[in-house]
Amino acid sequence: MRILFALLIFFSQQSVDELTKAANEGDATAQFTLGMMYSRGEGGVSVDLAKGAEWFMKAALQGDVDAQMNLGMMYERGDGVTRNLRTAAEWYAKAADQGHVYAQYNLGTMYQTGQGVEKSVSRAVELYTRAAEQGESRASLRLGMMYADGDGVPVDLPKAAEWYTKSADLRHPEAETRLAELYFYGDGVSRDTAKALALFTRAADNGHPDAQFNLGVIYFTGDTVSKDAVKAAEFFAKAADRGKVAAQLNLAYMYQAGEGVPKDLLQAYVWADIAAAAGNADAAKLRSTLERSLTSEQVSEGRRKSHEWQPK
Repeated sequence: MRILFALLIFFSQQSVDELTKAANEGDATAQFTLGMMYSRGEGGVSVDLAKGAEWFMKAALQGDVDAQMNLGMMYERGDGVTRNLRTAAEWYAKAADQGHVYAQYNLGTMYQTGQGVEKSVSRAVELYTRAAEQGESRASLRLGMMYADGDGVPVDLPKAAEWYTKSADLRHPEAETRLAELYFYGDGVSRDTAKALALFTRAADNGHPDAQFNLGVIYFTGDTVSKDAVKAAEFFAKAADRGKVAAQLNLAYMYQAGEGVPKDLLQAYVWADIAAAAGNADAAKLRSTLERSLTSEQVSEGRRKSHEWQPK
């Protein structure tokens, strides 16, 4: 399938003029190609989203499925056209009816949230299922979340686990993390902590902060593994760097106590200040406690460092 951000396919020996001539004569492939070129500013033309949308429209009206998909994206985002979610949904529907997996997923999210269409969970489930059957990992994840949370459907943890598994098998880190939680606690599946740890680790290696945080908790408490404060601190640090507030608070406590890391009240203050800025009340209390053990210069330095911090 061709999508807006795919690599542009060039036709050998065809200039923009030649493509334009073919497009004006009704060649849908040439129309789509010009849409891609103007949308990306490639093939010797400057970026012109409005012109890109015009060419996609011509191809879409001839039934070009990828042009329909891209046009839906442009109307959803307001790229080169006036943003119109209803029109976006209409073009996604045309592409979805032709089997376009990303259109099915995008339209599913619109039906799930009621954006651009009347909310319909049953329609969302139908579209997500069609996309998932084509290997769209996000669709499998969404279905798992809906059944796990009872979002418009009855809570069904075994079914949630099935959909999470399909997504996790495609290496989706969010699905891996959620499936790991089910296996760790035995919710909807037979408890299997070894499988849970493997899934948490896989997701953590892909940078998922919840997986990193959960591993931090597991190693800190020694629940199903040998207690290891150093490893716990390492995982909390990774999650904290990615903006996980609970990990930032735990890391602050560990620096305060010198558990798993060298005792460092200034570093504890920095992480407490970062978490407090995100609205964590416990972090604000810890920050106040730490201030009493630091000099005014250290507090100023800690505030500067926390204000300069950016999630990775």
